[in-house]
Amino acid sequence: MHSQKGMDRYRTKPTALKKVWTAADKDRACSAKGRLWKLLSPARLATRAQRSSWLESYLLHLEEMGVSEEMRARALLLQLWATQGNMGPAAFWLLLFLLKNPEALAAVRGELEQVLPRAEPPVSQTATLPPKVLDNMPVLDSVLSESLRLTAAPFITREVVVDLALPMADGREFALRRGDRLLLFPFLSPQKDPEVYTDPEVFRYNRFLNPDGSEKRDFYKDGKRLKNCSLPWGAGHNQCLGRGYATSSIKQFVVLVLMHFDLELVSPDVEIPEFDLSRYGFGLMQPEHDVPIRYRIRP
Repeated sequence: MHSQKGMDRYRTKPTALKKVWTAADKDRACSAKGRLWKLLSPARLATRAQRSSWLESYLLHLEEMGVSEEMRARALLLQLWATQGNMGPAAFWLLLFLLKNPEALAAVRGELEQVLPRAEPPVSQTATLPPKVLDNMPVLDSVLSESLRLTAAPFITREVVVDLALPMADGREFALRRGDRLLLFPFLSPQKDPEVYTDPEVFRYNRFLNPDGSEKRDFYKDGKRLKNCSLPWGAGHNQCLGRGYATSSIKQFVVLVLMHFDLELVSPDVEIPEFDLSRYGFGLMQPEHDVPIRYRIRP
């Protein structure tokens, strides 16, 4: 694969986590959160000369639902976190993997050339792509799934509400006590498990495609089909509620970039950036540095 050199640098084990938060740390976090709520208050945003139409419609939606001004500010902070904390880095990694893998980029562009002419209304008449287009792109879906597999590293925590014995697939059993907290780290397993994925450190754009081009959902370990082969959005009833919106937004952005621009790396041999290790547990990993590219508007 074209990205083998860079992908070999991915860490399979996180370094030691930083110290446990102290009361002072929590106070600082609460203070920062309060300042952000003030900055994002509807009254303050109303004074801005240029506001996005999306922001206006979202605030109107919250107002029509009877949401208080205080809660509207909090909702906007959640949107800020979702877009800047995870969707932005997800788009970064996806585009970088495409630029490092010409075969993958050609496959996605080929899919666009097949799908876009059939779009209704014509894409040239819209600023965004209709859901029917985004939902009919299995190659891009596979690229996104593979990118998330390699870069999504959330902590999944659960509180034990009753004493129970937790059996493992290898025959071991763990006694969990009521009040214990359980933490899962799917970045290591299943997402980087060599028994689930061949060459798990390598980016393969078609890893989540069947030979007939349909979505591949069946992955196995020890001969057993896995219920969850990748967990970028969490698990169970506590999965990210905005995962559909996030997926659509990431695909929308990437498709529009590929439609309107030709992109290339300034240095084709540039290595995939290391992760910012302080981001383990928060969702999408962020790169330690930018990757320079060249672009031009497509004719």
